[in-house]
Amino acid sequence: MTRNLTEQNIETKKTRARVEGMLESCRLYMQIGYHPGQEARTTARYSLTPSSVTNAFHSSTESIAQKNVDEERRRRALVESVWAAVEMLNEMEQQIVKMRYLEDDDALDYIVWGELNLSERKYYRVKARAFLKLALAMGVAVYKEAI
Repeated sequence: MTRNLTEQNIETKKTRARVEGMLESCRLYMQIGYHPGQEARTTARYSLTPSSVTNAFHSSTESIAQKNVDEERRRRALVESVWAAVEMLNEMEQQIVKMRYLEDDDALDYIVWGELNLSERKYYRVKARAFLKLALAMGVAVYKEAI
């Protein structure tokens, strides 16, 4: 079986690691939901220097609130992009990715191929094809450098 030009130019291990990282981040974000990374100070701070008039935030509470909103937006965007890419896969590829990476349980490969009644070899071939499609759909494929 000949591989197409795109497949030949992709660093398989690095690409697989990126896709797996995104899938695991997606599952984590879905499990924990929004979780602020920082908390605001609740005690007053005084300064001898007068505050200047700018368009910047003046309090740590406002600044942290903005960071939290940006982080929530980033997490939501990652989850939505992962799910959009997964929905483009064929049915068997979707089942493998969803069962192995996106459900609450941390299912292992041998459990997934057993539940889907696949041989180990067939499971890994379908999973590899799914990862290639996901990498291309999400724009995270790592390409080999031209020599």
